Amino acid sequence: MSEVLAGQRASSSSSAHGDEDAEPATLQVRALGVNSRRHSLVSNVSFSVQPGERVALIGESGSGKSLTSLALMGLLPEGLVSSGSAQFAGRVDLLQADERVQARLRGND
Repeated sequence: MSEVLAGQRASSSSSAHGDEDAEPATLQVRALGVNSRRHSLVSNVSFSVQPGERVALIGESGSGKSLTSLALMGLLPEGLVSSGSAQFAGRVDLLQADERVQARLRGND
């Protein structure tokens, strides 16, 4: 399967990239993968979202956009596993967080 592409960034304000006092990335995804027992479904996805930015995941049908999003939210279907890292607000690795932490971050009631 082809890899998902991280879309163009559209910043709603001037960027603080390169500024020593800049806030940590809201989301920092590195080498995200999603695998079944037999197949690699998403591989090596990396992107960051800075405070005030919006990012779109774009790609062809079947390229892994939905699996990427589901992995980041901790909602992958049974039998699929994620790898890599996804730091949220510089504090929590979304891919390693337990269900209680993930539910709190998602706002599950």
